[in-house]
Amino acid sequence: MSELSQSDIKLVQNLFSQIAPVSLSDIELIGACLKKASYKKDDTIIDLGQTDTRVNLVKTGIVHLYTFIDGEVFTINISLPGMLFNSLDSYIYNRPSTDIQKAITDVETIYLEKSDVDKLLKNNNAFSYIYAKLFEFQLSEREHRTLLLQYKSALKRFELFMNTISNSQRYLQEVPQNLLAQYLGLASETFCRVKAQYLKEQ
Repeated sequence: MSELSQSDIKLVQNLFSQIAPVSLSDIELIGACLKKASYKKDDTIIDLGQTDTRVNLVKTGIVHLYTFIDGEVFTINISLPGMLFNSLDSYIYNRPSTDIQKAITDVETIYLEKSDVDKLLKNNNAFSYIYAKLFEFQLSEREHRTLLLQYKSALKRFELFMNTISNSQRYLQEVPQNLLAQYLGLASETFCRVKAQYLKEQ
């Protein structure tokens, strides 16, 4: 397992600093618990039926979280560098995952095991506050996406995506367009059409 570099520590600091100011020394207090992992393109990180015990931060690459509904791929989340991911239900309740985590590109992650998260939550007040706020942010993003998927209008879905998903611009620039279409529950052709229409009207 690779040692964490200063750039790894800085990435964690940047994530935490979105919530509250933290110094490198603050982050180094949890450094002993942080670990790294790497995956090749198309590797499965967590498969159906496995139990997720990690909170992962993407250092490089793109991770796709999805499941199957009536035989069709349903995208749960897409994580880019600087973003967190895990199979939340499996992680919280220690039960088999109904999600799949797949590396869309070569991927490097920094992660905390749940056992270490639990210790930090009990013993580190700053970590507890930031962890709770990051958790709230993740839930808020998923709620916005759940809402936009209720609209039958493809254009309305795209508009809400652009206006309510905080990383929408990054998704447009960094995520393969067919995957982004899946994220919005749209056929690729429909996605291209409404994207062009929306951008033309801006």
